[in-house]
Amino acid sequence: MENSELLNLEEFLPYRLSVLSNTVSRGISAAYVDRFGLSIREWRIIAVLGRYPGLSAAEIVKLTAMDKVAVSRAVSRLTGKGRLTRSLSDADKRRSVLVLSKEGKRLSLLLVGKTSDDKFGILKPFTVVKQSVYRVDYLIPGYVS
Repeated sequence: MENSELLNLEEFLPYRLSVLSNTVSRGISAAYVDRFGLSIREWRIIAVLGRYPGLSAAEIVKLTAMDKVAVSRAVSRLTGKGRLTRSLSDADKRRSVLVLSKEGKRLSLLLVGKTSDDKFGILKPFTVVKQSVYRVDYLIPGYVS
């Protein structure tokens, strides 16, 4: 196979977005691990449940685009640490719903204050014009502003 036939990853947008996402998540996660003892997956779940209480694990998978096994393991860890509770839905006893515990709600409030772009300086290197280009909320399926 010749070099001209190889995929140029540096110019492949899905690859670049994946690297960017992982880089930002790791940067934020470092602060969460140090301060709160939370993994990337755990803080994402706490953030989602803080905004949308009473979701099922499957709904969290859809909202976060995380793997269902990873969500299941993170939910188990958070439940074991007393940061969220799982109960059966009143409307459908086959469906379990997840809700932040008192400790989980406390963490959620702390995370909200810690995740703004200003706190982490994620967009500081970019000019105001470029910052508007990097705000890609409208590209995320199911995103609710």
